[in-house]
Amino acid sequence: MLPTVDLSLADGTTNAAHGTRITVTPLKPSASSPTFEAVIPAQARPDNFIVVRLDGGVVNVDAQVSEFDANTRYPYNLDITYRDVRKNPLWYVAEYNVNYDGSSTYSWATTPDEGYYFSWSDAMKAFTTAANASAASPTSISNYYLGTGCKFAGWHLPTLYEYNSIVPGRNSAGSSINVLSMATSSVTTYSETAYLSFGYNQETMGASGTYMTENSYWYKKSTNVIYAIRYCGSADYCSAWKYELVTNSGNAANPGMLIISATLLGRSLSTSDAATQFGTDNDKWESVYWGNNDSYGAVQRIFCCLGNRSSGSGTTGNDRVGTTGFYWTSTQNSSSLCYHGWFSTSDKQIGIGGSTVLGAPIRLFRDGYNKLILPMDYVATTNMYNSTTFASNNKMNTSCFMTWATAYGYYNTTNGTQRTLTGRTCTGGTYYRWHLPTFPEASAIVPAPNTSTKTSFVRFDQTNLLNSGLSEALEWGWNGSSYNVSKTFYAEYKNISTNHSYAVRYKDSDTPKGGYGKYTTAFRYEFNLNYPESGDEVLIIRWKYLGPNSTDILSNGSDDVIGNEAYWTTYDGEIVLPRAGYTGGNASAGGATGINGHYWTSSSYNDDQKYLYYFNQNYVGENNSTTRSTSNGGMAIRLYADAE
Repeated sequence: MLPTVDLSLADGTTNAAHGTRITVTPLKPSASSPTFEAVIPAQARPDNFIVVRLDGGVVNVDAQVSEFDANTRYPYNLDITYRDVRKNPLWYVAEYNVNYDGSSTYSWATTPDEGYYFSWSDAMKAFTTAANASAASPTSISNYYLGTGCKFAGWHLPTLYEYNSIVPGRNSAGSSINVLSMATSSVTTYSETAYLSFGYNQETMGASGTYMTENSYWYKKSTNVIYAIRYCGSADYCSAWKYELVTNSGNAANPGMLIISATLLGRSLSTSDAATQFGTDNDKWESVYWGNNDSYGAVQRIFCCLGNRSSGSGTTGNDRVGTTGFYWTSTQNSSSLCYHGWFSTSDKQIGIGGSTVLGAPIRLFRDGYNKLILPMDYVATTNMYNSTTFASNNKMNTSCFMTWATAYGYYNTTNGTQRTLTGRTCTGGTYYRWHLPTFPEASAIVPAPNTSTKTSFVRFDQTNLLNSGLSEALEWGWNGSSYNVSKTFYAEYKNISTNHSYAVRYKDSDTPKGGYGKYTTAFRYEFNLNYPESGDEVLIIRWKYLGPNSTDILSNGSDDVIGNEAYWTTYDGEIVLPRAGYTGGNASAGGATGINGHYWTSSSYNDDQKYLYYFNQNYVGENNSTTRSTSNGGMAIRLYADAE
């Protein structure tokens, strides 16, 4: 194992160093400035880099000298890259199979050697919403079946290419791949075909069936073990993989198994890089963390050789039990053949097969994380308490106030000095890089007024007022150089009473009761005078994702669905903004006036006027202006996460 030191990003503490090649004695880094220093005994440099493991990810630190002198400090500035485990394709795979009592009750198995045997048609009925399964094409995005028909909310039967994202099945030319057919101690490269979205994700809904092709590097260690670097060339998805066939007794009582482990590398490697850094060196391959650890982006799954039933569904298998594994996909090869993944501990093979008659276990895949990244997923759950700390709740008196110059200096995306903060959980996950949103970015959450009339779309002082065909220039997902989404969307708003309003936003066109796209979402805006958590006055923003195929509409007629309170007994998420007011300048937490809600954005109208967003008990978005002079003092700060 390469020299490794575990550090906590939260408080800067370090644990004992470990590693078989050299000993590293860590010095405590600054919590606010993540700099690592190590005292390393005199010796030759063991490798091209030192691996430093952090609780939010893994950093590779280039060795800057050819030899380390005794008891000499070598400082390294760490470029911290959080490893989002959701970018690991194996994360989408359920830990265990599905059990079924044959009548009405479906449940998760509790060990990998359990599972009901489903016919393909029974599996499709229970775990997809395919209206006409026979119409599926193996290369079409339409193979993504999902919806309320699935017996487990948030899970579905995987397509062929989803399954290929964790087990190699075919190359870019469409030919089958059997990596275990390689000679022992040999290496090879493949151009693989897989869906980059890994599991059902609304990002793919409007696609035409195009799939991603990525290169991979493979090394066969032994008859039963093969390693790989897959998704080469992608800094986000490049990952190390280990496939291990375990024979066991090879019977129903102790079946063989396929153990798949995958760990994100946090950097892009070409196949030639993989050959240089890993090659056929068993120690280097085993220095990778193999197991389950979200912080390392590491996932492990076990598939047992449960065999199959020669026909139909049932509780037990009667063919090749103990030596071969079969797992259904939702993809058909033809009207008479349906793809399934399979592997054999006796034949030493991993591949894809086809059948319509056999009964096989099911391993479901997640629908994707939050279906797709929406603007709300980047918003911190609370305001800032001071320049480096998030407030612990949404009370008005826990918000600090900053002048625009101070806030911009801390949190602008170009050179902000306080953008690396203790990870704060929001609906999209836990993030470590934050910024002050632009006005179009903030407007994706808190609607800006009409650009020409300056009238507010959301009003709490009017009833039964429907505004449709409205355009909104929005953006979200700052990736370090640009926004992942930046376009003009359409929306409709309905003001219903003295304290709440509804909206359908992120539409692709201004078609009334239609024009829905992959981001389209329903919103409920409420000005609450006595929020349960704090007893304070807050703006509550709740949402429900709709997507391109939803039939839920907002209208003034009897067909109105979204503008009905019964519709909002459940919702996908909630953002709470306290009416924190403003001050005459920078102020510590506790200085709230409670007069209106004022929040800075990073956008400038001119040298003096800066954009903000604003709300009170009458409306969201100011009637006459969306800017304030910088001389108007301090406003509350709600940060947005960088896209990881």
